[in-house]
Amino acid sequence: MQSVHIKITARNSIRRFAITHTNLSALRQTVANLFGLALENSESLWTIKYKDEENELITVTRDDELEFAIKLMGNLLHLVVVEHGPAVAAALCHAREWQKRRHQRDERDGTELKGDHVCRNRLVCLQRKQRKFTERLAFLQQNDNPRAQAQALKIKQKLAVITSEIESINSAESVTPAENAEALKSPDADPVAANQLTVVTPLGSNAAPVPAPLDAKAVKLVYDKFFAMRRDFVSEKKKVTSLVEVLRALRALSKHGEKASCPVKVDNEQLAVAQSSLTVARENLVAKKLEVKQQGDLVRTLKKQGLKPPKEGNREKKAWQEEKWKAKLEEKESKQEAKKKWQEEKAKLREEKIKRQEEKAKEREEKLKKQAEKAKEREEKLKRQAEKAKEREEKLKHQAEKARLREEIAAKQEQVDLQHAVVDSQAN
Repeated sequence: MQSVHIKITARNSIRRFAITHTNLSALRQTVANLFGLALENSESLWTIKYKDEENELITVTRDDELEFAIKLMGNLLHLVVVEHGPAVAAALCHAREWQKRRHQRDERDGTELKGDHVCRNRLVCLQRKQRKFTERLAFLQQNDNPRAQAQALKIKQKLAVITSEIESINSAESVTPAENAEALKSPDADPVAANQLTVVTPLGSNAAPVPAPLDAKAVKLVYDKFFAMRRDFVSEKKKVTSLVEVLRALRALSKHGEKASCPVKVDNEQLAVAQSSLTVARENLVAKKLEVKQQGDLVRTLKKQGLKPPKEGNREKKAWQEEKWKAKLEEKESKQEAKKKWQEEKAKLREEKIKRQEEKAKEREEKLKKQAEKAKEREEKLKRQAEKAKEREEKLKHQAEKARLREEIAAKQEQVDLQHAVVDSQAN
């Protein structure tokens, strides 16, 4: 393999180095040594993503995804390290632990559902990319711009890589009914492998193929796999529901995290990681639904031919239905308990709000009382000032009257003096 140049960004730092392998574990160890990241349980703490041609961040979790990214982007691969917060790390750790237990169960049972599941998911993703690139190529071919022609040439090369991988997956999945029948009739054939051959069909087919005449053992294997696929579909649905709840909680934390009083802060990168994990889980759920539908078509065809499941299959179906009803009852009880807790918390919050409103009303009443007392004091003060003003006016009037009487007495005294003077002059 030729050396591929890696340009990686993490913790506001950019590094560049070259690799000659597609081993994701070795790449993670190199990145951890460069940036000082944790290696223990690292998949839950930080994720490696690469930038595609549309500048979108694509998560890399397996060696085949790294190999596909190198084929898609060429000799220069732009990588970004996204570190998770505690909430997202816990959710991813829970999801990976769930997948690990499921893979261990599949390996213990000897089934090969894992490979089939991964191939179908990859095929759905590749078909989506193929449609997107085809539409983009048709748009660019209408322009005579040399830059558009160069982009069209790059897209053609990427389409060739994607088309070859789709053909390889389809060729690996396509199995004829005759081969299924021979595998089932073979005495040395593994019944689990025979069951796998019976139910695998290429994507896009309307109905699942029915092999040549089957015996009771092969019919039982078909029904057993149908019930197992339905159980896996239900567990995948629960996983999607839990991821949706985690995403809602993170969005609520990011919404309230803008306030200074909120102790937990959630950034946009953590939301993007949670959204991408939810998208992957939904794609897996759609692929499982398609598998269950195809296997259900095969089961219905067998029922029409009168090939009903044996009693053990019916018992397993009843046991699965009982487990399903128990799970539904437990889910319903948990929802009711959560609803009761939420209602109790809501009632407590309402009571606290009413108490705060009552305290505020009391404070307003006390404030109004103080304002009324102050108004009364002002009125009394004004009354006292008015009385003092009246007293001053009466005093001034009394003084004016005294002055007038004094003037009158003085005038009369002057007249009397004049009269005495006249009398004295006449007497002389």
